[in-house]
Amino acid sequence: MDSNITRAFKKASYLPENNLSKSIFLTLSLKEKRNNQIKLWIYSITGILSISGFFLMFKQLISDFSNSGFYDYLALLFSNSKALFYWKEIVLSLTESLPITNIAITLVLVFIFILSLRFMSHNIRLRNKLLIA
Repeated sequence: MDSNITRAFKKASYLPENNLSKSIFLTLSLKEKRNNQIKLWIYSITGILSISGFFLMFKQLISDFSNSGFYDYLALLFSNSKALFYWKEIVLSLTESLPITNIAITLVLVFIFILSLRFMSHNIRLRNKLLIA
């Protein structure tokens, strides 16, 4: 058995192929281009979903601001000079009337949109570098 293996190794040619390194590099670059294209699609879909979610949440945020009485407390603060004596109570009422969850969700959606734009621009620059090279 060992003699068969040694005979097989002696007959084998250990010279590298002429285009082996080029084909390996080409395969790696094609795989990298494909991965960048997939990432670009994922980031663009994420950006589209986050901006559409932002518009829906912004509409909800505006209606929650009008329903919570935030504008009434704010108008009271600036319209009546006697209200300045009770500024602590008015500020507490303003903070209690804020729709904090909607504000947080809207800000998270904006943050996700900005991140997806950043990653998309990075992938586009990387894709252009790969196309040039």
